[in-house]
Amino acid sequence: MSNAVVAPEEKQPEEKQPHSPNSVSVATTVPTSSILTTTATTTTTTNTKKETTTLKNISASGTPAADSAGSAGSAGSAGSAGSAGSACSAGSAGSAGSAAIATTESDGDGYVREKFCCCGNLLQEGVGFVLSSFARSPSVILAALVAPLQLQLAATDGLCQINPDTGLSSGVDGVSCSSNGEFGQGIWNETLWQSFNGTSCSISDSFGVSDILRYDVGHASSSIECSEALSSYRDLTGFTCNCTGDYSFLESGARPGTILTISQTIYYLIMVVVAPLIGAISDVTPHRKRLWFIFATIYTISIGLMAILGQTNVWVVSLLFATCAAPAYDIMCVPIMAYLPELHHHEDERAKYAGLAQSANYLAQFIFGLVMSILTVTLYTTVGSIGVAQISCILCSIWIFFWMQQAYKRMGDRPAGHAKSEKDSLLGAAFGSLWKTTKLLHNENPMAMRYLVTNLFGATGIVVNIGLLTTYLVVQMGMGGTDIVAVYLLVMMTG
Repeated sequence: MSNAVVAPEEKQPEEKQPHSPNSVSVATTVPTSSILTTTATTTTTTNTKKETTTLKNISASGTPAADSAGSAGSAGSAGSAGSAGSACSAGSAGSAGSAAIATTESDGDGYVREKFCCCGNLLQEGVGFVLSSFARSPSVILAALVAPLQLQLAATDGLCQINPDTGLSSGVDGVSCSSNGEFGQGIWNETLWQSFNGTSCSISDSFGVSDILRYDVGHASSSIECSEALSSYRDLTGFTCNCTGDYSFLESGARPGTILTISQTIYYLIMVVVAPLIGAISDVTPHRKRLWFIFATIYTISIGLMAILGQTNVWVVSLLFATCAAPAYDIMCVPIMAYLPELHHHEDERAKYAGLAQSANYLAQFIFGLVMSILTVTLYTTVGSIGVAQISCILCSIWIFFWMQQAYKRMGDRPAGHAKSEKDSLLGAAFGSLWKTTKLLHNENPMAMRYLVTNLFGATGIVVNIGLLTTYLVVQMGMGGTDIVAVYLLVMMTG
Protein backbone atom coordinates (compact mmCIF):
# COMPACT_ATOMS: atom_id res chain seq x y z
CA MET A 1 0.00 0.00 0.00
CA SER A 2 1.35 3.38 -0.94
CA ASN A 3 1.60 6.13 1.65
CA ALA A 4 1.43 8.86 -1.00
CA VAL A 5 -1.29 11.41 -0.42
CA VAL A 6 -3.23 12.34 -3.51
CA ALA A 7 -4.01 16.06 -3.60
CA PRO A 8 -7.62 16.79 -4.33
CA GLU A 9 -8.30 18.19 -7.75
CA GLU A 10 -8.66 21.96 -7.60
CA LYS A 11 -11.58 23.48 -9.42
CA GLN A 12 -10.38 26.27 -11.64
CA PRO A 13 -12.35 29.53 -11.18
CA GLU A 14 -14.41 30.70 -14.09
CA GLU A 15 -12.98 33.61 -16.01
CA LYS A 16 -14.82 36.82 -15.17
CA GLN A 17 -16.29 38.69 -18.04
CA PRO A 18 -15.63 42.43 -17.92
CA HIS A 19 -18.63 44.54 -17.11
CA SER A 20 -19.84 46.16 -20.30
CA PRO A 21 -22.69 48.52 -19.56
CA ASN A 22 -24.64 50.26 -22.26
CA SER A 23 -23.34 47.96 -24.96
CA VAL A 24 -19.80 49.30 -24.79
CA SER A 25 -17.62 46.81 -26.60
CA VAL A 26 -14.38 45.75 -24.95
CA ALA A 27 -12.91 44.30 -28.10
CA THR A 28 -11.31 47.30 -29.73
CA THR A 29 -8.61 47.72 -32.30
CA VAL A 30 -5.38 48.93 -30.80
CA PRO A 31 -3.51 51.35 -33.07
CA THR A 32 -0.74 49.71 -35.07
CA SER A 33 1.70 52.15 -33.54
CA SER A 34 1.22 50.44 -30.18
CA ILE A 35 2.54 46.98 -29.34
CA LEU A 36 0.98 46.89 -25.91
CA THR A 37 -0.94 43.72 -25.24
CA THR A 38 -3.07 42.96 -22.23
CA THR A 39 -3.04 39.52 -20.66
CA ALA A 40 -5.06 38.38 -17.71
CA THR A 41 -3.63 35.87 -15.25
CA THR A 42 -5.61 34.23 -12.51
CA THR A 43 -4.03 33.18 -9.22
CA THR A 44 -5.84 30.90 -6.77
CA THR A 45 -4.95 30.62 -3.09
CA THR A 46 -6.62 28.66 -0.29
CA ASN A 47 -9.30 31.22 0.52
CA THR A 48 -8.61 34.06 -1.93
CA LYS A 49 -9.14 34.52 -5.64
CA LYS A 50 -7.48 37.50 -7.22
CA GLU A 51 -7.31 38.73 -10.78
CA THR A 52 -4.36 40.76 -11.90
CA THR A 53 -3.87 42.50 -15.20
CA THR A 54 -0.39 42.81 -16.56
CA LEU A 55 0.73 44.85 -19.51
CA LYS A 56 3.37 43.27 -21.63
CA ASN A 57 6.46 45.45 -22.02
CA ILE A 58 5.18 48.02 -19.52
CA SER A 59 5.60 48.19 -15.76
CA ALA A 60 3.01 49.12 -13.15
CA SER A 61 4.26 52.69 -13.06
CA GLY A 62 3.61 53.16 -16.76
CA THR A 63 7.31 53.10 -17.65
CA PRO A 64 8.40 50.70 -20.41
CA ALA A 65 10.38 47.68 -19.32
CA ALA A 66 14.08 47.34 -20.05
CA ASP A 67 13.51 45.27 -23.18
CA SER A 68 11.33 47.91 -24.83
CA ALA A 69 14.16 49.72 -26.60
CA GLY A 70 13.19 50.59 -30.15
CA SER A 71 9.52 49.78 -29.59
CA ALA A 72 7.00 51.64 -31.70
CA GLY A 73 4.31 53.63 -29.92
CA SER A 74 5.81 53.40 -26.40
CA ALA A 75 4.50 56.00 -23.98
CA GLY A 76 6.89 57.86 -21.67
CA SER A 77 10.04 56.28 -23.15
CA ALA A 78 13.28 58.13 -22.51
CA GLY A 79 16.02 57.90 -25.11
CA SER A 80 14.40 55.07 -27.08
CA ALA A 81 16.06 54.93 -30.48
CA GLY A 82 13.85 55.08 -33.56
CA SER A 83 10.55 55.09 -31.65
CA ALA A 84 7.54 56.00 -33.78
CA GLY A 85 4.39 57.39 -32.19
CA SER A 86 5.81 58.10 -28.74
CA ALA A 87 3.64 60.46 -26.73
CA CYS A 88 6.02 61.78 -24.08
CA SER A 89 9.40 60.53 -25.22
CA ALA A 90 12.45 62.62 -24.39
CA GLY A 91 15.16 62.60 -27.03
CA SER A 92 13.48 59.94 -29.19
CA ALA A 93 14.62 60.01 -32.78
CA GLY A 94 12.01 60.15 -35.52
CA SER A 95 9.03 60.05 -33.15
CA ALA A 96 5.68 60.52 -34.92
CA GLY A 97 2.12 59.32 -34.54
CA SER A 98 -0.52 59.15 -31.87
CA ALA A 99 -0.33 61.07 -28.62
CA ALA A 100 -2.20 58.48 -26.56
CA ILE A 101 -2.30 54.74 -26.03
CA ALA A 102 -5.58 52.86 -25.68
CA THR A 103 -5.68 50.50 -22.71
CA THR A 104 -8.36 48.88 -20.58
CA GLU A 105 -9.06 49.61 -16.95
CA SER A 106 -7.16 47.39 -14.54
CA ASP A 107 -10.31 46.70 -12.52
CA GLY A 108 -11.88 45.02 -15.54
CA ASP A 109 -14.95 47.23 -15.84
CA GLY A 110 -14.80 46.94 -19.61
CA TYR A 111 -14.48 50.60 -20.61
CA VAL A 112 -11.84 51.47 -23.18
CA ARG A 113 -9.44 54.12 -21.96
CA GLU A 114 -6.68 56.21 -23.47
CA LYS A 115 -3.49 57.10 -21.67
CA PHE A 116 -2.32 60.70 -21.96
CA CYS A 117 0.96 61.97 -20.56
CA CYS A 118 -0.73 65.07 -19.20
CA CYS A 119 -3.96 63.61 -17.83
CA GLY A 120 -3.44 59.90 -17.21
CA ASN A 121 -6.06 57.32 -18.18
CA LEU A 122 -9.24 58.80 -19.62
CA LEU A 123 -12.33 57.18 -21.07
CA GLN A 124 -11.93 56.94 -24.82
CA GLU A 125 -15.54 57.92 -25.49
CA GLY A 126 -15.28 60.60 -22.80
CA VAL A 127 -12.37 62.14 -24.68
CA GLY A 128 -14.40 61.95 -27.88
CA PHE A 129 -17.33 63.69 -26.20
CA VAL A 130 -15.11 66.52 -24.95
CA LEU A 131 -13.40 66.90 -28.34
CA SER A 132 -16.79 67.14 -30.07
CA SER A 133 -17.54 70.21 -27.95
CA PHE A 134 -14.09 71.67 -28.65
CA ALA A 135 -14.60 71.07 -32.37
CA ARG A 136 -17.96 72.73 -32.90
CA SER A 137 -17.70 75.78 -30.61
CA PRO A 138 -15.58 78.27 -32.66
CA SER A 139 -18.50 78.89 -35.00
CA VAL A 140 -20.28 80.67 -32.15
CA ILE A 141 -17.65 83.41 -32.00
CA LEU A 142 -17.31 83.33 -35.81
CA ALA A 143 -20.96 84.38 -36.09
CA ALA A 144 -20.11 87.54 -34.14
CA LEU A 145 -17.77 88.52 -36.99
CA VAL A 146 -19.72 87.34 -40.04
CA ALA A 147 -23.28 88.35 -39.07
CA PRO A 148 -22.50 92.09 -38.71
CA LEU A 149 -20.64 92.00 -42.01
CA GLN A 150 -23.66 90.43 -43.70
CA LEU A 151 -25.79 93.26 -42.33
CA GLN A 152 -23.36 95.90 -43.57
CA LEU A 153 -23.18 94.37 -47.03
CA ALA A 154 -26.96 94.01 -47.22
CA ALA A 155 -27.35 97.68 -46.33
CA THR A 156 -25.18 98.73 -49.28
CA ASP A 157 -27.62 96.98 -51.66
CA GLY A 158 -30.57 99.04 -50.42
CA LEU A 159 -32.69 101.20 -52.73
CA CYS A 160 -34.42 104.43 -51.71
CA GLN A 161 -38.17 103.86 -51.57
CA ILE A 162 -41.35 105.22 -50.04
CA ASN A 163 -41.58 104.63 -46.29
CA PRO A 164 -44.69 102.43 -45.86
CA ASP A 165 -45.11 103.58 -42.25
CA THR A 166 -45.58 107.24 -43.17
CA GLY A 167 -46.26 107.18 -46.91
CA LEU A 168 -43.52 109.76 -47.45
CA SER A 169 -41.07 109.53 -50.34
CA SER A 170 -37.30 109.82 -50.20
CA GLY A 171 -37.41 112.10 -53.23
CA VAL A 172 -35.04 109.80 -55.16
CA ASP A 173 -37.04 106.54 -55.18
CA GLY A 174 -35.36 103.64 -57.03
CA VAL A 175 -31.85 105.04 -56.59
CA SER A 176 -29.18 103.25 -54.57
CA CYS A 177 -28.89 104.42 -50.99
CA SER A 178 -25.85 106.19 -49.56
CA SER A 179 -23.82 104.16 -47.07
CA ASN A 180 -21.10 105.21 -44.69
CA GLY A 181 -18.14 103.32 -43.31
CA GLU A 182 -15.89 100.83 -45.09
CA PHE A 183 -18.32 100.16 -47.95
CA GLY A 184 -19.69 103.69 -48.20
CA GLN A 185 -19.21 106.33 -50.85
CA GLY A 186 -18.57 109.04 -48.30
CA ILE A 187 -19.06 110.24 -44.75
CA TRP A 188 -21.98 112.29 -43.58
CA ASN A 189 -20.88 115.90 -43.24
CA GLU A 190 -22.86 117.34 -40.33
CA THR A 191 -21.20 120.76 -40.59
CA LEU A 192 -22.10 121.13 -44.26
CA TRP A 193 -25.63 119.88 -43.63
CA GLN A 194 -26.26 122.46 -40.93
CA SER A 195 -24.79 125.23 -43.11
CA PHE A 196 -27.63 124.50 -45.55
CA ASN A 197 -30.16 124.79 -42.71
CA GLY A 198 -30.55 121.01 -42.59
CA THR A 199 -32.02 121.24 -39.10
CA SER A 200 -35.25 122.23 -40.80
CA CYS A 201 -35.63 118.54 -41.68
CA SER A 202 -35.58 117.52 -38.01
CA ILE A 203 -38.53 115.73 -36.44
CA SER A 204 -39.22 114.77 -32.85
CA ASP A 205 -39.00 111.04 -32.19
CA SER A 206 -40.29 109.79 -28.84
CA PHE A 207 -37.99 107.32 -27.13
CA GLY A 208 -38.76 106.39 -23.54
CA VAL A 209 -39.37 109.49 -21.45
CA SER A 210 -37.53 111.94 -23.69
CA ASP A 211 -37.84 113.18 -27.26
CA ILE A 212 -34.97 112.80 -29.72
CA LEU A 213 -34.46 115.00 -32.77
CA ARG A 214 -33.54 113.17 -35.94
CA TYR A 215 -33.42 114.02 -39.64
CA ASP A 216 -36.16 112.74 -41.96
CA VAL A 217 -35.61 113.30 -45.71
CA GLY A 218 -39.28 112.58 -46.31
CA HIS A 219 -40.08 115.78 -44.44
CA ALA A 220 -38.89 117.63 -47.56
CA SER A 221 -42.24 116.90 -49.22
CA SER A 222 -44.02 119.09 -46.68
CA SER A 223 -41.36 121.69 -45.82
CA ILE A 224 -39.90 124.13 -48.35
CA GLU A 225 -36.89 124.86 -46.12
CA CYS A 226 -36.11 121.16 -45.73
CA SER A 227 -36.53 120.59 -49.46
CA GLU A 228 -34.06 123.38 -50.30
CA ALA A 229 -31.53 122.16 -47.73
CA LEU A 230 -31.74 118.59 -48.97
CA SER A 231 -31.38 119.62 -52.63
CA SER A 232 -28.30 121.72 -51.88
CA TYR A 233 -26.68 118.95 -49.85
CA ARG A 234 -27.43 116.35 -52.54
CA ASP A 235 -26.01 118.52 -55.31
CA LEU A 236 -22.72 118.88 -53.43
CA THR A 237 -22.28 115.39 -51.96
CA GLY A 238 -24.38 113.03 -54.10
CA PHE A 239 -26.31 111.88 -51.03
CA THR A 240 -29.58 110.02 -51.71
CA CYS A 241 -30.97 108.37 -48.56
CA ASN A 242 -29.39 106.65 -45.59
CA CYS A 243 -28.83 102.90 -46.18
CA THR A 244 -29.76 102.17 -42.56
CA GLY A 245 -32.63 104.65 -42.48
CA ASP A 246 -36.38 104.43 -42.92
CA TYR A 247 -36.34 104.83 -46.72
CA SER A 248 -33.90 102.06 -47.69
CA PHE A 249 -35.22 98.66 -48.79
CA LEU A 250 -33.84 95.62 -50.56
CA GLU A 251 -35.24 94.58 -53.93
CA SER A 252 -37.40 92.03 -52.10
CA GLY A 253 -39.05 94.83 -50.15
CA ALA A 254 -37.44 93.85 -46.83
CA ARG A 255 -35.38 96.23 -44.78
CA PRO A 256 -31.66 95.32 -44.70
CA GLY A 257 -31.72 95.23 -40.90
CA THR A 258 -34.23 92.36 -40.85
CA ILE A 259 -32.13 89.73 -42.63
CA LEU A 260 -30.81 88.15 -39.42
CA THR A 261 -34.32 88.01 -37.98
CA ILE A 262 -35.54 86.25 -41.13
CA SER A 263 -32.65 83.79 -40.91
CA GLN A 264 -33.45 83.04 -37.25
CA THR A 265 -37.13 82.49 -38.07
CA ILE A 266 -36.23 79.89 -40.70
CA TYR A 267 -33.88 78.24 -38.20
CA TYR A 268 -36.62 77.88 -35.57
CA LEU A 269 -39.12 76.49 -38.08
CA ILE A 270 -36.60 73.82 -39.10
CA MET A 271 -35.76 72.93 -35.51
CA VAL A 272 -39.40 72.54 -34.43
CA VAL A 273 -39.95 69.73 -36.94
CA VAL A 274 -36.53 68.20 -37.54
CA ALA A 275 -35.02 68.09 -34.01
CA PRO A 276 -37.66 65.73 -32.50
CA LEU A 277 -37.46 63.56 -35.62
CA ILE A 278 -33.69 63.22 -35.35
CA GLY A 279 -34.05 62.46 -31.66
CA ALA A 280 -36.45 59.62 -32.47
CA ILE A 281 -34.14 58.22 -35.15
CA SER A 282 -31.25 58.28 -32.66
CA ASP A 283 -33.39 56.47 -30.10
CA VAL A 284 -35.22 53.78 -32.09
CA THR A 285 -32.59 53.00 -34.74
CA PRO A 286 -28.89 52.05 -34.60
CA HIS A 287 -28.00 55.04 -36.80
CA ARG A 288 -26.92 57.52 -34.13
CA LYS A 289 -23.33 57.78 -35.28
CA ARG A 290 -24.36 57.99 -38.93
CA LEU A 291 -26.61 60.97 -38.13
CA TRP A 292 -23.68 62.62 -36.39
CA PHE A 293 -21.56 62.16 -39.51
CA ILE A 294 -24.24 63.51 -41.88
CA PHE A 295 -25.00 66.70 -39.97
CA ALA A 296 -21.37 67.31 -39.01
CA THR A 297 -20.55 67.21 -42.73
CA ILE A 298 -23.35 69.67 -43.58
CA TYR A 299 -22.23 71.90 -40.74
CA THR A 300 -18.54 71.89 -41.71
CA ILE A 301 -19.25 72.61 -45.40
CA SER A 302 -21.74 75.36 -44.55
CA ILE A 303 -19.24 77.12 -42.29
CA GLY A 304 -16.64 77.07 -45.07
CA LEU A 305 -19.08 78.38 -47.70
CA MET A 306 -20.08 81.27 -45.46
CA ALA A 307 -16.88 82.80 -46.83
CA ILE A 308 -18.75 83.69 -50.04
CA LEU A 309 -19.19 87.34 -49.10
CA GLY A 310 -19.48 90.49 -51.15
CA GLN A 311 -21.64 93.36 -52.29
CA THR A 312 -24.30 93.28 -55.02
CA ASN A 313 -26.26 90.47 -53.31
CA VAL A 314 -23.26 88.10 -53.06
CA TRP A 315 -23.78 88.23 -49.26
CA VAL A 316 -27.05 86.32 -49.79
CA VAL A 317 -25.01 83.15 -50.44
CA SER A 318 -23.18 83.57 -47.13
CA LEU A 319 -26.46 84.18 -45.30
CA LEU A 320 -27.98 81.09 -46.90
CA PHE A 321 -25.17 78.83 -45.68
CA ALA A 322 -25.23 80.51 -42.26
CA THR A 323 -28.93 79.63 -42.08
CA CYS A 324 -28.03 76.01 -42.97
CA ALA A 325 -25.17 75.87 -40.45
CA ALA A 326 -27.31 76.93 -37.48
CA PRO A 327 -29.81 74.01 -37.50
CA ALA A 328 -27.09 71.58 -38.62
CA TYR A 329 -25.13 72.55 -35.49
CA ASP A 330 -28.03 71.91 -33.12
CA ILE A 331 -29.27 68.77 -34.90
CA MET A 332 -25.72 67.38 -34.85
CA CYS A 333 -25.72 67.87 -31.08
CA VAL A 334 -28.74 65.56 -30.65
CA PRO A 335 -26.87 62.27 -31.39
CA ILE A 336 -23.74 63.59 -29.68
CA MET A 337 -25.57 64.38 -26.43
CA ALA A 338 -27.21 60.96 -26.53
CA TYR A 339 -23.77 59.47 -25.77
CA LEU A 340 -23.44 61.31 -22.45
CA PRO A 341 -25.69 59.01 -20.34
CA GLU A 342 -23.80 56.01 -21.72
CA LEU A 343 -20.21 57.16 -21.18
CA HIS A 344 -19.99 55.37 -17.83
CA HIS A 345 -22.29 53.70 -15.32
CA HIS A 346 -21.01 55.98 -12.52
CA GLU A 347 -22.67 59.37 -12.36
CA ASP A 348 -19.48 61.06 -11.16
CA GLU A 349 -17.65 59.94 -14.28
CA ARG A 350 -20.40 61.25 -16.55
CA ALA A 351 -20.47 64.58 -14.69
CA LYS A 352 -16.70 64.84 -15.03
CA TYR A 353 -16.76 64.63 -18.83
CA ALA A 354 -19.83 66.86 -19.08
CA GLY A 355 -17.91 69.53 -17.17
CA LEU A 356 -14.82 69.08 -19.31
CA ALA A 357 -16.94 69.43 -22.44
CA GLN A 358 -18.36 72.72 -21.18
CA SER A 359 -14.86 73.99 -20.43
CA ALA A 360 -13.70 72.91 -23.89
CA ASN A 361 -16.62 74.84 -25.37
CA TYR A 362 -15.56 78.17 -23.85
CA LEU A 363 -11.87 77.49 -24.41
CA ALA A 364 -12.40 76.91 -28.13
CA GLN A 365 -14.45 80.09 -28.47
CA PHE A 366 -11.82 82.12 -26.65
CA ILE A 367 -8.93 80.70 -28.69
CA PHE A 368 -10.68 81.27 -31.99
CA GLY A 369 -11.71 84.76 -30.91
CA LEU A 370 -8.06 85.58 -30.33
CA VAL A 371 -7.18 84.11 -33.74
CA MET A 372 -9.76 86.34 -35.44
CA SER A 373 -8.48 89.36 -33.52
CA ILE A 374 -4.91 88.65 -34.67
CA LEU A 375 -6.11 88.27 -38.26
CA THR A 376 -7.92 91.60 -38.03
CA VAL A 377 -4.90 93.46 -36.67
CA THR A 378 -2.47 91.99 -39.21
CA LEU A 379 -4.59 91.72 -42.38
CA TYR A 380 -7.35 94.33 -42.19
CA THR A 381 -5.39 97.03 -44.00
CA THR A 382 -4.57 94.68 -46.92
CA VAL A 383 -7.68 92.50 -47.37
CA GLY A 384 -10.34 94.47 -45.51
CA SER A 385 -13.07 93.09 -43.28
CA ILE A 386 -14.40 90.84 -46.05
CA GLY A 387 -11.01 89.16 -46.47
CA VAL A 388 -10.61 88.71 -42.71
CA ALA A 389 -14.07 87.13 -42.47
CA GLN A 390 -13.39 84.82 -45.42
CA ILE A 391 -10.12 83.60 -43.94
CA SER A 392 -11.82 83.10 -40.57
CA CYS A 393 -14.60 81.01 -42.13
CA ILE A 394 -12.11 78.75 -43.91
CA LEU A 395 -9.97 78.34 -40.77
CA CYS A 396 -13.06 77.56 -38.71
CA SER A 397 -14.15 74.91 -41.21
CA ILE A 398 -10.70 73.31 -41.06
CA TRP A 399 -10.80 73.46 -37.23
CA ILE A 400 -14.18 71.70 -37.14
CA PHE A 401 -13.12 69.04 -39.64
CA PHE A 402 -9.90 68.16 -37.81
CA TRP A 403 -11.20 68.03 -34.24
CA MET A 404 -14.57 66.53 -35.14
CA GLN A 405 -12.98 63.54 -36.86
CA GLN A 406 -10.78 63.09 -33.78
CA ALA A 407 -13.95 62.95 -31.70
CA TYR A 408 -15.90 60.82 -34.16
CA LYS A 409 -13.39 57.99 -34.37
CA ARG A 410 -13.39 57.58 -30.59
CA MET A 411 -17.11 56.95 -30.32
CA GLY A 412 -18.64 53.52 -30.77
CA ASP A 413 -21.79 52.48 -32.58
CA ARG A 414 -24.94 51.96 -30.53
CA PRO A 415 -27.90 49.64 -30.99
CA ALA A 416 -31.41 51.06 -30.94
CA GLY A 417 -32.39 52.34 -27.51
CA HIS A 418 -35.81 50.71 -27.75
CA ALA A 419 -37.98 49.23 -30.44
CA LYS A 420 -40.54 51.42 -32.19
CA SER A 421 -44.13 50.25 -32.25
CA GLU A 422 -45.23 49.05 -35.65
CA LYS A 423 -48.32 51.23 -35.34
CA ASP A 424 -46.34 54.44 -34.90
CA SER A 425 -44.67 56.40 -37.64
CA LEU A 426 -41.24 57.85 -36.99
CA LEU A 427 -42.75 61.32 -36.56
CA GLY A 428 -45.42 59.91 -34.25
CA ALA A 429 -42.78 58.12 -32.20
CA ALA A 430 -40.77 61.36 -31.92
CA PHE A 431 -43.56 63.58 -30.62
CA GLY A 432 -45.14 60.70 -28.69
CA SER A 433 -41.90 60.20 -26.80
CA LEU A 434 -41.74 63.92 -26.01
CA TRP A 435 -45.29 63.83 -24.67
CA LYS A 436 -44.63 60.78 -22.49
CA THR A 437 -41.43 62.29 -21.11
CA THR A 438 -43.21 65.56 -20.37
CA LYS A 439 -45.95 63.77 -18.43
CA LEU A 440 -43.38 61.70 -16.56
CA LEU A 441 -41.48 64.79 -15.51
CA HIS A 442 -44.65 66.58 -14.49
CA ASN A 443 -45.87 63.69 -12.34
CA GLU A 444 -42.64 62.36 -10.85
CA ASN A 445 -40.08 65.17 -11.13
CA PRO A 446 -41.96 68.48 -10.94
CA MET A 447 -38.84 70.49 -10.04
CA ALA A 448 -37.02 69.17 -13.10
CA MET A 449 -40.05 70.08 -15.19
CA ARG A 450 -40.05 73.59 -13.72
CA TYR A 451 -36.36 73.96 -14.54
CA LEU A 452 -36.85 72.89 -18.17
CA VAL A 453 -39.75 75.30 -18.67
CA THR A 454 -37.74 78.14 -17.16
CA ASN A 455 -34.73 77.23 -19.28
CA LEU A 456 -36.95 77.05 -22.38
CA PHE A 457 -37.93 80.70 -22.09
CA GLY A 458 -34.63 81.89 -20.65
CA ALA A 459 -32.31 80.25 -23.18
CA THR A 460 -34.56 81.11 -26.13
CA GLY A 461 -34.80 84.70 -24.99
CA ILE A 462 -31.02 84.99 -24.79
CA VAL A 463 -30.55 83.58 -28.30
CA VAL A 464 -33.16 85.93 -29.77
CA ASN A 465 -31.69 88.93 -27.95
CA ILE A 466 -28.21 88.13 -29.24
CA GLY A 467 -29.55 88.31 -32.80
CA LEU A 468 -31.33 91.59 -32.07
CA LEU A 469 -28.27 92.91 -30.26
CA THR A 470 -26.09 92.28 -33.30
CA THR A 471 -28.54 94.16 -35.52
CA TYR A 472 -28.75 97.05 -33.07
CA LEU A 473 -24.98 97.34 -32.67
CA VAL A 474 -24.48 97.45 -36.44
CA VAL A 475 -27.43 99.58 -37.55
CA GLN A 476 -27.77 101.98 -34.66
CA MET A 477 -24.31 102.04 -33.07
CA GLY A 478 -22.34 101.70 -36.31
CA MET A 479 -20.14 98.93 -34.89
CA GLY A 480 -18.36 96.45 -37.16
CA GLY A 481 -17.73 92.75 -36.75
CA THR A 482 -14.34 93.27 -35.12
CA ASP A 483 -15.83 95.56 -32.48
CA ILE A 484 -18.58 93.04 -31.70
CA VAL A 485 -16.07 90.17 -31.41
CA ALA A 486 -14.19 92.28 -28.85
CA VAL A 487 -17.46 92.82 -26.96
CA TYR A 488 -18.21 89.09 -26.94
CA LEU A 489 -14.69 88.22 -25.76
CA LEU A 490 -15.05 90.75 -22.96
CA VAL A 491 -18.36 89.19 -21.94
CA MET A 492 -16.78 85.72 -21.96
CA MET A 493 -13.93 86.85 -19.71
CA THR A 494 -16.08 88.79 -17.25
CA GLY A 495 -19.40 86.91 -17.36
